[in-house]
Amino acid sequence: MAVKTGNLKIESGRETAAKLIEAAKEIFSTKGYEATTTEEIVKYAGVTRGALYHHYKGKQDLFEVVFFKAYKDVVERIKSSRDAAKDPWEALLAIFYEFLNASVDPAIQKILMVEGPAVMGWKKWHEVDVRLGMKVLIDQISMLVDNGTIRYVPIDALAYIISGAANECALWILQSDNPKRSLAEAKAVTEELLGSLLKNTPEYKNVLK
Repeated sequence: MAVKTGNLKIESGRETAAKLIEAAKEIFSTKGYEATTTEEIVKYAGVTRGALYHHYKGKQDLFEVVFFKAYKDVVERIKSSRDAAKDPWEALLAIFYEFLNASVDPAIQKILMVEGPAVMGWKKWHEVDVRLGMKVLIDQISMLVDNGTIRYVPIDALAYIISGAANECALWILQSDNPKRSLAEAKAVTEELLGSLLKNTPEYKNVLK
């Protein structure tokens, strides 16, 4: 049976867009946004300049697509770690830890934490952060409050504090002389701090040991 030409064009277009995204991610994460040219991106992707402008408005539009995809990939990793946790408390720690684990990746650090705010502006970067990442955190904190695992605290306030701490820790790890040690220290301190919210129930009283 013959394949419709329209379907081939759609598939070819998707492949071209994917090549551009992967090429842009690689170059943005190594050279940075300002030092990257569209000519480098299309050459790396093996496509024409016209193909880039067919799919994207320009370099910034392509960067935002790369940023959004990278953030969604991190959120999926976070959700997987959360779902694999043995209980809701461990799931909260897993959300924080997996974000930091992802942030150790130099490409993710560069695109999400360094270039993202600079290229998109803090307001737009923050909107994406809230829309994609904050909901996971708020939902988990709400569950812990509702089931009595932690004392009641204003949920949104705690979510923003945890998220802000995670972002700052990621930047600190990025600049650290020993990222592995800094990552381990960040996890240990986080568990101590968040552990202060736990109710003194038998099933959780030894969680910090």
